[in-house]
Amino acid sequence: MKIIITEDQYNLLVESKNNNFKKFLKDEFDFELEVKLIETYDDMPTNVRDLVSRWWFRSQVKPFGPLYLFKFKDRTFLFVDSERNGGFALEIFYDIEIDNELGATSSLTGDSLNELFNISEIGLDLIDIIKLYL
Repeated sequence: MKIIITEDQYNLLVESKNNNFKKFLKDEFDFELEVKLIETYDDMPTNVRDLVSRWWFRSQVKPFGPLYLFKFKDRTFLFVDSERNGGFALEIFYDIEIDNELGATSSLTGDSLNELFNISEIGLDLIDIIKLYL
């Protein structure tokens, strides 16, 4: 027997599956994200642009595509889906003063990201989960 569904029904099915998976991530791993796609330098909030140079931004977007700005448990990250080590992220610190400059960044790569987000045990890369929340 073949079941034929409309495109709207298919989209509803996919959305329902995604919502169930998000609920599973929240319940089992206390994992929830707020994600924003960053395609141009001006897409970033001003307080992030103050910490990330235009040169660095271009050097990441040209070879790897868009960046993703996301919040996870009161921490802010700018993620690049590079092919090196499963991705790369800058953690953004807004309220830290270093050498009379307000704000700072810290880099994380694939393994440390997976450990931080506790996702290695579910067999997904961080980019898969980020795209789920877009």
